[in-house]
Amino acid sequence: MGSVFYIGNFQLPDGNAACQRVLSNAKLLNLSGMETHVITSNLENVSTSALNIYEGINCHSPVSKSSKWSKVYQFLTNSRIRKILSKTQQSGDIIILYNAPVSLIFPMYLYAKWKKCKLVLDLSEYYSSSGMSFPWGWLKSIDTFLRMNFCWMLAHGVITTSALLTNKYEKYCC
Repeated sequence: MGSVFYIGNFQLPDGNAACQRVLSNAKLLNLSGMETHVITSNLENVSTSALNIYEGINCHSPVSKSSKWSKVYQFLTNSRIRKILSKTQQSGDIIILYNAPVSLIFPMYLYAKWKKCKLVLDLSEYYSSSGMSFPWGWLKSIDTFLRMNFCWMLAHGVITTSALLTNKYEKYCC
């Protein structure tokens, strides 16, 4: 079978609910015979090597601890991510993006199209931008609106966490 690359900003190994959700999905994918790689910018409490195995899941953290914007830039342009993703050679390979910003979804869509693999979006819920200062709150609102209402059209599938979102995307045969 192929490989699955689960990419997102969650705190491995057990830092938040998103992490538990991703690890559970990754374990299920492993059990189905897919080689699963989890790529995150927040790999804590484990060794600093490029690859860590956590509960049978290949976990990669290609960025160093630095400022938030530096992390985002490194995450999007890092050669380790490109090297990990260069393993996507089969049409059966899948790239899953967990609540990714639009700035990552579109380049990954082009990459998946180029490599002839499938792109899946793991969309949980809408996030409020209340309490964020201008212009960050405004930019976050636009990003969330585009991600939840339009970017799913670029994907081969959508993973959701609620009946509300499942019903929303099922209306559009996704």
